[in-house]
Amino acid sequence: MQASEESRDVFGPRIKAERLRLGMTQEAFGTRLGVSKPTQVTYESGLRIPDLVYLSAAAKIGVDISLVMTGQSSEVVAAEHVNWELMLFLHKTISEWEQSKGVEIEDATKVQFLDLFYRQFTNTGSIDPKVLQLGFGIVKTA
Repeated sequence: MQASEESRDVFGPRIKAERLRLGMTQEAFGTRLGVSKPTQVTYESGLRIPDLVYLSAAAKIGVDISLVMTGQSSEVVAAEHVNWELMLFLHKTISEWEQSKGVEIEDATKVQFLDLFYRQFTNTGSIDPKVLQLGFGIVKTA
């Protein structure tokens, strides 16, 4: 697809930045995405905009498609959609449980709990007591 002047200045540098972040040459990157080096060069120079097949393949090798398309990394986009009040409430609840039981949950386990409880609450509007029991049941208490 031919690129407009505006998109030429946007997509090309972002695609190039992602290729460099992944430590790949234009030829290797293009090969992994099913295009020739000259085609990769046209994408990075902004002369052409890649199609969905290319972008889909790029996502599969670790390209941050959100960054390429919007200029914002997927982490930033995801962070903007997190209910931070809920996350803080869940963290406080876990900390209070730790104190009440006299235990300290490893950070990696806390992250897993936060993820599990957050996902369940955002999907169902509540946290099933059985899920809480299972989650906290794996922690050894005094």
